[in-house]
Amino acid sequence: MSEFFHAFRRVVLTVGAACLLLGGYFTFQGLRHMIGALEVAHWPVLADVQVCDGRVSTQTGECQGTVLVFASFQQTAARCDGRDAIVSGIMSKVRTDAVYVDGRQQIYYGAPDGRSRRTFFEFEDAQEGTPTNRPRGVQDWGPWRLLGGCVTEYTTWFSTVEHKPWHGFWNLPTTIGPFPLPRAKLD
Repeated sequence: MSEFFHAFRRVVLTVGAACLLLGGYFTFQGLRHMIGALEVAHWPVLADVQVCDGRVSTQTGECQGTVLVFASFQQTAARCDGRDAIVSGIMSKVRTDAVYVDGRQQIYYGAPDGRSRRTFFEFEDAQEGTPTNRPRGVQDWGPWRLLGGCVTEYTTWFSTVEHKPWHGFWNLPTTIGPFPLPRAKLD
């Protein structure tokens, strides 16, 4: 009986240790994601910017021209190509240390705070051998092909994307959108 008790005790301790390790691992991963989201809230990767289109006064530091405001991420064009939506726009990246993490961008139909479903997409602006990380500044993005975007029941799309900061301890999650989807004219 004593031998059975020791064997049973070893099994319970092993399973308990494994559960503690798995629980610790998933807690650590959740905390990393929460800390990354907190960092993005205070130091975003994409942000609205104001640019002076003219001269800046040396005495006052004020813009002597038109002040242009660029949204952090904006859709400026959307059209249908058969069943697929082709979207493009302008973005303003403000962090030079944030490097795009390949494979960590997802596009969804729906709303970030409501009902949504993941979809397939293709970057039509990507060329073989070019880096996927973008420099700091205001720039065009797209066209992106959202497969089935013109015939889905959803009327909007959004994306989640992750960047790796200089310290590398956690990724920086960013949600962009929602933006309207074009509608196909079906015969």
